[in-house]
Amino acid sequence: MIGTLTGLRGLATLAVVAAGLAAAGILPSEFGSGLDQIGLMIVVAISGFLTAFHHGNETWDVRAAGDFLLARVKRLLPLYYVALALSGAITGWWGDWPYRIDSLPTAARAIFLIDAPGALWIVPVLAQLYLLFVILWWVRDRGWHPALLAGVALLACVALHAAPLFLAGVAIGWAWTDKVEPFLGERARAVSIVGAVAFVLVCVDLPAVRLAHQWTLGNWAQSATWADPISGLIVIVLVTAAAARPASLALLASAPLRVLGRCFYPVYLLVPALVAGFVALSV
Repeated sequence: MIGTLTGLRGLATLAVVAAGLAAAGILPSEFGSGLDQIGLMIVVAISGFLTAFHHGNETWDVRAAGDFLLARVKRLLPLYYVALALSGAITGWWGDWPYRIDSLPTAARAIFLIDAPGALWIVPVLAQLYLLFVILWWVRDRGWHPALLAGVALLACVALHAAPLFLAGVAIGWAWTDKVEPFLGERARAVSIVGAVAFVLVCVDLPAVRLAHQWTLGNWAQSATWADPISGLIVIVLVTAAAARPASLALLASAPLRVLGRCFYPVYLLVPALVAGFVALSV
C-alpha cells in the first residue's frame, strides 16, 4: 500500500512539474489550469490517510504526539526555511522571484507558519493540518462524543480550505483496517475499474477541461479544484483505490514514480523558482 501511495505522490509531482512548464510556455497552457493544484490535493489527501493509518489508532499521550510532530518538523521545515532565507535575500534584486518577502509582516507570517508567499503556502497549511490531527487524535482517544469530533472537523473546514480533503483522508485511514479494506477487498473488480477512471480523469487535467467549458462555479483554478466537490471526490476515490492496490493502478508502484514521490517537496519548492528564472531570461 505504501509503495502505491508513494507512486501516486510521484504522479502529483509530475502534475506540479507539468503545470510549471506550462507556465513557462514549454507545455500547452492547459497543463497550467489547475493541474498543479490537483497534484497538491492528492498530496494532502494522502497525508491525511497515512497520518491516520499509522497514528490514529495509537493511544494519545504527550510523548506520542510530540514524536509525531517532531517527525513532521524534520520532514517539512528545513527546506522551507532555506527557501524563506533565500527569498529574503533575493526579493530585493529579482522582481520575478516567486516567493517574494518584501515586508516584515510577510516574513513573520511565513516564519510562524501562518501563511507563505507563492508556492510555499502548502507548508504552513500542512503544518496546521498536522496540528489539527493531533487535536482530533486526542479527542478520539478520550472517547468523547462523535459530535464533538465532527464539530472540530467542521470548524477546521471553515478555517482551512485544504481541511476537507485532509479530513476525508483521515476518516478513511482510521476506518481502513476494520471497514474500508475488507469492503474494497470484496469488490476488487469494481475498485480496479473505478480507480482506473479516476486515474484517467486526473491525467487529462479535468479542471482545465471544465474551466474551458465553464462547467465550474467560477472561472479560476481554485473553483475547479479546492472549492469543487467533483475534483475533491475524484482525488479521494483515486487515493482510496490506490491504497487497495488494484491491478489497474500497478503503474503507481513503479520505481520511477516512487522515487519522484519521495522527492515531492524539494521538487515542488524548486520548480516555481526555476520557471521564474526561465521566464526572466526569455524576455
